[in-house]
Amino acid sequence: MIKQNAVLQRNTNVNIWGEGTPGNLVTITLGNENSVTTKISDKGSWSVKIPTGDAGGPYTLNIKDKTKTYNFGGILLGEVWLCSGQSNMGMPMKGWGAGGTIVNASQEISAANFPKIRVFRVAKKASYLQEKEVFGEWAICDPDNVKHFSATAYFFARELYKELNVPIGVIVAARGNSKGEAWTSSNSLTAINGFENVMADLEIAKQTPNTGKYKIDHINNGQQGFTTPGAIYNGMIYPVTPYTIKGVTWYQGENNSGDGIQYRDILRNLITEWRTAFKNVNMPFYIAQITPYEYNVNAKSQEVREAQFLVQNIPDVGTAVLLDTGERKQIHPSKKQEAGMRLASWALAKQYNQNVAYSGPTYISSEFENGKGILKFSHNKGLKITGDGNFEIAGENGDFKKANAVVKNGTIELTSSTVPNPTQARYAWFNWVEATLFNGDNLPASSFRTTVPGIPKSTIK
Repeated sequence: MIKQNAVLQRNTNVNIWGEGTPGNLVTITLGNENSVTTKISDKGSWSVKIPTGDAGGPYTLNIKDKTKTYNFGGILLGEVWLCSGQSNMGMPMKGWGAGGTIVNASQEISAANFPKIRVFRVAKKASYLQEKEVFGEWAICDPDNVKHFSATAYFFARELYKELNVPIGVIVAARGNSKGEAWTSSNSLTAINGFENVMADLEIAKQTPNTGKYKIDHINNGQQGFTTPGAIYNGMIYPVTPYTIKGVTWYQGENNSGDGIQYRDILRNLITEWRTAFKNVNMPFYIAQITPYEYNVNAKSQEVREAQFLVQNIPDVGTAVLLDTGERKQIHPSKKQEAGMRLASWALAKQYNQNVAYSGPTYISSEFENGKGILKFSHNKGLKITGDGNFEIAGENGDFKKANAVVKNGTIELTSSTVPNPTQARYAWFNWVEATLFNGDNLPASSFRTTVPGIPKSTIK
């Protein structure tokens, strides 16, 4: 990964690693001044940290021992983010035709002259074992190369670049049609309902690759869903973990829409595992919430959106809500500008102290009395409802009915003539729905419900 045209994280100590002859000394020099030396271990591997300064470059990175010398030119110091997920993260700027297009793609591509934005695309690989090697190259952003860049990652990087004016490097690791459990370590999944026997199942799969419950040989067949627990993590994330990064953006969840409750645990587990693997317990993790879409009758994508909303109670985790960008008949919505820019807004506000709006109205609590429901929100300045509201209320029996919704002093007041004693409420609780709740920054609220199974009182602050 550390090769020609790479971007290294600025103002820190970046990890440089490799393999060689045990006992040999390795000297690493960045530019004309920074130089460190380390000894290759008895196992033939080495790793060392080298200090980086302010944003800049290009520099040459020199790595040598007494038998070999490597010179990597075009090295920039800037901000480095990992952008990962399934097809909506992988969707390129040039689009997929009937499979999805990007709004104003031709204009966006022709204007993409940003040589200080670099993208490394991790080659698709699945493995039962944790891999060490990463295949891919750093590409410089220009109209020819950008056609193949992840659109979400590109718009994220472009927004950071325009606001920070420093080099931006994004590492894209995406595999369409994949489940969240494939992206986290298999061993860690055993504590999650439904994965208690996952290690035994994977052992059988390794011994019987053609008949087992799980398979890894269709990693490059995007039409076939990839569900094998841990396999993409092993092949595409674990080998990236030595690289020093600022944080992660994540766009995945469509393939887990059949069980959003389980996904809640998978997502939390994934964040913890990645932070552990990158040796950064506070690593920023920003999620692009999946958009509304007319899924099949068995899907409950609103529960996945809820899981992505609730996970914000983990420190340094945020969710870019995209409820207003969905397309009823297209699972790959075209408004990837919003996806990338809203993820960037979270990073700019939280990591770079920029004064930018980053969140729509965020539900925090509710009160039910006198036949009304009063819902409270943060980020509620300029709170407004468009259309019919998409709010529902129910009593203890859980029979939800459409509610009248009115904005009052930054809260939402709900009533219904058919529910005289409401005790709970929900908003945008459908697979396909159009956003109707926004704040003054025209950022949408997430789907939510006031009573969440497994959580005594749902509060997000």
